[in-house]
Amino acid sequence: MRKLVVVYLLLVLALLIYLAVPKERKVIVIAGSSTLYPLNLRWAEEYMRLHPDVSVEVSSGGSGFGIDAAGRGIVDIGASSYPLFPEQRERYPNLVELPVALDAVAVVANKHVNDSLRLTREMLVAIFSGAVKTWEELEQKFGVRIRATGEIHVYVRAEASGTTEVFTLWLSRSPNWTLGHGEVISWPERFVRAEGNYGIASAVRNDPNGIGYVGLAYITADFVVAAIENPSTGEFVAPSPETVRRAAEAGAETGEMFDAPVSGAYPIVRALYYVVNRERVRGRSYVLEFIRWVLTDGQIFVPEVGYVELTNTTLQTHALEVLSRLRGA
Repeated sequence: MRKLVVVYLLLVLALLIYLAVPKERKVIVIAGSSTLYPLNLRWAEEYMRLHPDVSVEVSSGGSGFGIDAAGRGIVDIGASSYPLFPEQRERYPNLVELPVALDAVAVVANKHVNDSLRLTREMLVAIFSGAVKTWEELEQKFGVRIRATGEIHVYVRAEASGTTEVFTLWLSRSPNWTLGHGEVISWPERFVRAEGNYGIASAVRNDPNGIGYVGLAYITADFVVAAIENPSTGEFVAPSPETVRRAAEAGAETGEMFDAPVSGAYPIVRALYYVVNRERVRGRSYVLEFIRWVLTDGQIFVPEVGYVELTNTTLQTHALEVLSRLRGA
């Protein structure tokens, strides 16, 4: 009996020593889209609480930076607010994208501008191309009533931005849009540049004549959020989880989330993506396990941050299939 007690005590002592020895933490590095940044932080916080042996390091830098960093094997996950372009696939053939959430690009104005805003694509083209410079010009050109007077203060992104890419891609559907589309645009010189979604949101909030564009998570009661005409239906629709999901469900069938031909669909909807390098994640099962959690249990945190979850959508099914292939690679 005494021997059994001694053995038991030795086993307990060994276990205590084992637990006391610091274990090497697994590190997952995420960088890229400022739109995804607040959601990445929330996912990282919760995942590290559930998995104390894993450290999830999150930074921003823009979608293009995230894609390049993933392509060069500098980070485990590149965050992007748009899918890979053909030239990016060609430059980095080992990259794979997985949708992780849904979002919209919203147009926001200072509360002083008007009690509400109903804007068409042509009105937005006129504002963001600089074709109209004052609120009075906008009134006269389009027959609308605006409370604000004087120069329209247009706020745009200072850095390469996936949100800019998506917004200008939608604007480029108009033959009157001449600035092209991309993460970086040669905006009119008088436009005010701001860093990140937060920078634009903060600037518009504090400028009585301000207007700009931000991701869904940056919408607050501090702004007038524009209802934008969906050219496919003729409806003016405000961005919300419901109107985004309507567009996404239609897009799953057509492959196109812009101007979805469905009643109540917001016209400027996008998916948000994780981009991974097949070579870098090979042998790093803990990175793939984190992504699996993001796509399943982690979706409950998406609405909390202000975006729209993928749960029970075709996009979620697609992402899990891509992940399964990565696991088997």
